[in-house]
Amino acid sequence: MKNVEEVIVAIGDLAEQHPYLLETLLVSGVMLIIPESWFLRPLLRLFGMSPEGPVQGSVVAWAQRTFFGGTIPKGSWFSYLQRAAMGHWARKSIKKTILGSILGGIGLIGAIFASCGCV
Repeated sequence: MKNVEEVIVAIGDLAEQHPYLLETLLVSGVMLIIPESWFLRPLLRLFGMSPEGPVQGSVVAWAQRTFFGGTIPKGSWFSYLQRAAMGHWARKSIKKTILGSILGGIGLIGAIFASCGCV
């Protein structure tokens, strides 16, 4: 029970001293636990990104028209989101998925230790 109390106090201190870091850690943790295809694709589809491209009249179509016009630059934020919506993440190999999760977890643990002054 003492360990649980220490964790809750540490999280409270982190939230008080570094609110943005806590938010980043929480989102990162959720994204490690929930597979991208369960969360990211439905969210992108909600705004109008489909496997075939932007849906006419959607928020995504407006963003493409406003920010990029007819040509989407390779490596832009829009191209990465569109690739995710078109199923790129589903085609990743299991090795890359596991390796990415492990590296993300190491980064998350490092951020926690760095923020509490343990390192």
